[in-house]
Amino acid sequence: MASIQDIMAWRNISASVQKVETGVPNRLPSQFMTVKEDVLGDRTTYLTFYGQRQTARRTEYGSPSRARTLRPAGEQSVTLLHFSEHIKLRQELWLQLREANSLIAQKKAQEEIARAGRDHRQLFDNTRIASIVSMLANGKVWFDSSGNILPSASGAAVTVDYAIPANNRNQLNGIIGTTWSNAAAPIIQNIEDIKIQMMKNTGREPAHAFYGQNIAQYLFTNTTAKTYWQYNSALYGQFQANPGVIPNGTFGIANWHRMGDSFFASNSSSESDTINMQWDGDLLTIIPEVTANTYTLYEGSVPVPTRLGVENSAEAALAAVELVYGIGGYAVLEADPVGIKSVYFDTFLNHWKTPADMFLEKNVSR
Repeated sequence: MASIQDIMAWRNISASVQKVETGVPNRLPSQFMTVKEDVLGDRTTYLTFYGQRQTARRTEYGSPSRARTLRPAGEQSVTLLHFSEHIKLRQELWLQLREANSLIAQKKAQEEIARAGRDHRQLFDNTRIASIVSMLANGKVWFDSSGNILPSASGAAVTVDYAIPANNRNQLNGIIGTTWSNAAAPIIQNIEDIKIQMMKNTGREPAHAFYGQNIAQYLFTNTTAKTYWQYNSALYGQFQANPGVIPNGTFGIANWHRMGDSFFASNSSSESDTINMQWDGDLLTIIPEVTANTYTLYEGSVPVPTRLGVENSAEAALAAVELVYGIGGYAVLEADPVGIKSVYFDTFLNHWKTPADMFLEKNVSR
């Protein structure tokens, strides 16, 4: 591994090469990042209530009215996740920045500082995406004792459990009778049954389907869907042109999202990443529209110093602190040795509020 001195030393330096692209695959609807709410600190409570779906009772004309008791409102408390990491910009990088006789060295130092800052921030963006994908793939998010997100429950010390009902998992309490790897499976009827069950559970309709790499081929080769494709030639044409991608609108579901390449890299100092795949090839997750009634990205607050030093009063000290919601950061000067400590943090929870309308058809081909 080259040292900072080696990187910044004078010599003919060509443009930098990025060996691996930054970030993780993001096939998520934008609403998962935009339907959000600020939370003071890391905890909040929201009220829950049920819409009225019963009917009024008949009474004889002129008779007294019947007493009706309405369902009471409930409460749901949530605790947000918190992440905080720092990097240090070392003294030798400072020296290159202050090298008055070498504009090249100054420029390369500036570029290295900017690159380090972008990579540091990207960790937190990646974590949000991986957490939402895990929520959709598993109905849970797992973390080990060191705070790393995990692809499965193995080694988990902390679990965020969205309490998806057992009847909404795997074979969906009998909705999936014939596995979809069988070309004769009644896939269209299965989708219709899911729509009906979601309507019964919460009164909502499916709007998004997230699918693994095998699902598109199952739909494309299914014999019971032939008539559907004949009457929906435009969708079938899109399917033929790109068989791995299910066209939006297929089987009456507005949005289909290809999730087979979802992954994140393990937290490691190694130059080569260990890739953790997040989406089973036979997994299909179906949810309604993402709104404030079904989902919220809660962003907690962290106090951040806006200046450092001795203040002449408590009021002045408080004025030197700002509340930052969600992802934020700051840098402080360190004296021994001289350097910069750059801190990034995030306090959030991707929270699915209505477990009964998330359907996880996992292992549908087995």
